[in-house]
Amino acid sequence: MRRIWFDEISRYNRTDPTRLASEMLNYADVYVGMRSKIEYEACMAKRMFQKVYWVDDIRKAVEPTDRFTLKYNRSMTLIKNHKSLLDLALVATEAAADINEYES
Repeated sequence: MRRIWFDEISRYNRTDPTRLASEMLNYADVYVGMRSKIEYEACMAKRMFQKVYWVDDIRKAVEPTDRFTLKYNRSMTLIKNHKSLLDLALVATEAAADINEYES
């Protein structure tokens, strides 16, 4: 199913790689789950995001690159989801405080 969504989003963004992100940001302050390197780079070139978080979960197998072409880079803020849901909640709370501080 993820392959279908990746293909559909790519098709939707065919003429403008920022199209979906632009539309999402008209209704929300965040975009969760971007998977395309092309989309990410186009959005970053337009400075559409002030902060990007990469959630890393070592408990799951890495997805095939045919449905996930984006990779972590040092300009992103890394959130490690390697332990329990409680640990992730604590990290998410810290990230929320970071976002609030960043916006101030």
